[in-house]
Amino acid sequence: MQLREGFVRLEKKLMHATDGLQIYAISKETTLEYYSEYCEDDCKRGYLSFDGQNLLVKHRDTAEDDLEDSFNPVTGEPLFTSSPISSASVVWLRALAKAEVINSLYINLAKVIEEQETETMKSVRVIDAALNYPALKLNSDFEQVAKKLGYDQLVDDQKKAQAAVVVDPKDAVTRASCLIESVCQRILEEKRMPCQSKWSLKQKVNEALNALQICLDDKLLSKDVRKVFSGVRTIVDGVGYLRNSHSLAHGYGAKDVELDHLTARLAVNSSVVITTFLMETLLSDKTSDPHRM
Repeated sequence: MQLREGFVRLEKKLMHATDGLQIYAISKETTLEYYSEYCEDDCKRGYLSFDGQNLLVKHRDTAEDDLEDSFNPVTGEPLFTSSPISSASVVWLRALAKAEVINSLYINLAKVIEEQETETMKSVRVIDAALNYPALKLNSDFEQVAKKLGYDQLVDDQKKAQAAVVVDPKDAVTRASCLIESVCQRILEEKRMPCQSKWSLKQKVNEALNALQICLDDKLLSKDVRKVFSGVRTIVDGVGYLRNSHSLAHGYGAKDVELDHLTARLAVNSSVVITTFLMETLLSDKTSDPHRM
């Protein structure tokens, strides 16, 4: 019982640490159980995998290695079956709880997050440069559309985020994330659609986009337009990552690296871009057909 509860706590800890990120990492493979004490080749092999929401056990029977359909036809790698960690037997849990298995999952997870951080920050900087949008103009557009919608409180929130950039970059990033969440919640309220507090930043943005009938992957759009729209996901991923890893939203440790004001300003300005786009779309929707709300 304690072993199973330990894995449940591990799953929750990983979910909390990677909230809002697109994550997939696996541990090293190990033997889950032997079918015969006389034949070590006949056994169940497996490893842990984490996809940002679920901690799973991937497993296969070595006895099926002679079957053609037990291998990936493209890569030639053996195929594994997925099972929730909650359904794993105690024997499997003991094998998966080995230090080398758990540590390998953490190491691979850290590598994935580091790679995402590098790529996300590159993408966000490219988007910010491509927009070439002065902060003053950004703020002006945000304020105008927010006031037309009656979202005066969001104007104050946006100004506080901008004011915190230099004096408290971590607070600025937290406020940037909250700004996006607040706009998404207002949109879902306007559209009379549910919004759950446990949703990640990315989930709230996706629900708001759906409510506004915006499909970022619409095949009818040109390739160039879809590339621009893909920047929406990049901004959300970038701000979400900074909130989780550098802001005050989840506390901080003694070894935390300070966040510079330039990166904080980038996060705040990026949040203003995405929220202005969402609010302008909502305003256009209300103006074109006021009865749709």
